[in-house]
Amino acid sequence: KHGNLAVDIVGAAEKGPDVLSVLASAHFVVGQAFLCLSQNFQAEDALLKAYKFVKELRYKSDRPAEQLKKSLEILVALGRCCLRSKKYEASQHYLDEALQLGLKLYG
Repeated sequence: KHGNLAVDIVGAAEKGPDVLSVLASAHFVVGQAFLCLSQNFQAEDALLKAYKFVKELRYKSDRPAEQLKKSLEILVALGRCCLRSKKYEASQHYLDEALQLGLKLYG
């Protein structure tokens, strides 16, 4: 289980953006691994945690565009995860959000 990776967002934010970035990356990698293993519930959980960390990073980072790109990757992964779980409305929501973010980033 990846429960030992879960850290309080507020506590991590107090330690700085570097900690949040590491936590976001770790949860994203764990989520992708669970997605590859077709363990969709665990994948969705890890990816949602990664997304929360990245959202927090957007406000604290000196490179917001980089955080938006990470958000885009996470949203696409969440969309795929929900699609595999047959959560079609949630999948559509995440992929629509990814589309809007992509348009914002790349025009």
